Amino acid sequence: MKSMSESRKKMLVGGFIAFIMVASIFVVTLDYLFSPAQGLTYNGIKFTPSNNQFFAKVNGKEYSFLVYPEDLEYLDFPPKVKELVKAEVITVTYDPQSEAAQGLATAQYYIEEQLKDVKFIDRAVLNNTGLALEQKSCVNGTAYQPVIELSQGENSSINVEGDCIKLTAFDTPDLLRMTEAVIYRALGVMQ
Repeated sequence: MKSMSESRKKMLVGGFIAFIMVASIFVVTLDYLFSPAQGLTYNGIKFTPSNNQFFAKVNGKEYSFLVYPEDLEYLDFPPKVKELVKAEVITVTYDPQSEAAQGLATAQYYIEEQLKDVKFIDRAVLNNTGLALEQKSCVNGTAYQPVIELSQGENSSINVEGDCIKLTAFDTPDLLRMTEAVIYRALGVMQ
């Protein structure tokens, strides 16, 4: 009789442990399904991931970004970039004859769209033959109106020459990451 009672106790304890395990998995699943996105925080700004984007309110305005800022910290920006992107007017230029012209134009447009409420973006090109845009290059950069020159190269790099930020990217996704990092700096999200 004693062995039956011990075996019953073991069965009850085993059943209880199994119930706890199944119930905890069920609770975690329900919590995941019904709780709103927890979001991520970077420099005191909450980012909510959704649909392959990161949404955040920066200086009272809603933005959607392609990349979370922490994922861009590997990019080495010269210290002067922070100073240059504080300007109220920024010229963004690229070579429309480049093989990567479509990606460069996309990056130029993306900078303009993201910063349109806080800066005036002067769109220009390095060679305006047959185009309505002004022709501007790093030579035209000033402290009050710096230039961001977008280009494609064999190696990615971020350099400052005078009052000009030169973003050279290996490919379009790399260029968009660089431009996103510039946008974050212009908005004060990244240092």
